[in-house]
Amino acid sequence: RVVHINTKVTPQLSSDYIKAIVFDQYNQAWIGTGLGLNCMSISDGTFFTLDHVYPNITTFYINTLYRDGNGSLWVGTQEEGLYKMNLKSKIVEKIDLLPLPINTISSIVSNSVGNLIVTTNRGVVFYDVSTNQGILRSNLDGLPTNQYMTNAVAQVGDNLYLGSYKGLITFNEGNKQEQGIRMPKIILSGIAIANLDEAQTSELLQFRNLNTQDQIKLKH
Repeated sequence: RVVHINTKVTPQLSSDYIKAIVFDQYNQAWIGTGLGLNCMSISDGTFFTLDHVYPNITTFYINTLYRDGNGSLWVGTQEEGLYKMNLKSKIVEKIDLLPLPINTISSIVSNSVGNLIVTTNRGVVFYDVSTNQGILRSNLDGLPTNQYMTNAVAQVGDNLYLGSYKGLITFNEGNKQEQGIRMPKIILSGIAIANLDEAQTSELLQFRNLNTQDQIKLKH
């Protein structure tokens, strides 16, 4: 039997453009659409209102959903960033993956230790959920692109697979260099010494052009 649920027969569904679906431990389906987040009972198909949820992610364009093992639903949006909802309390918090703003979230998956791998409009973010710290990997690190397809990511052991606009990208978290990801060279662009101004510091440097040096030598 085929059941077709759409906005014509079920006005509680916010949009017919379904982007992502996950199931929780409470026998509910969470449905991300082009016009917000929806919640449906699996047993009878009833839709629940989420008007009390704040911030009101029920109106956002949702790209991807991910349910972790700690009872949280991660919601990746287009232009509005990343959110985490406690599935029991329905409390929502905005997650800043990095100090710099990240607006678009394409995919979310976890690795073997429970941390998140998130594809974004700036590249791939490896997010430590215990410390709330993220590390960005982008085209500056050797990845061929910063643009990834929605819900096109998979983690198998240490191997990460990413679907992009430039084909399939795969690398191993344990040894990125072996998988063709070039780690960026560190370039020294300047040095500061306490209690010395720029001219005084420059006089102490044996080599003025820092970005050509592997070591810093000071006159003493």
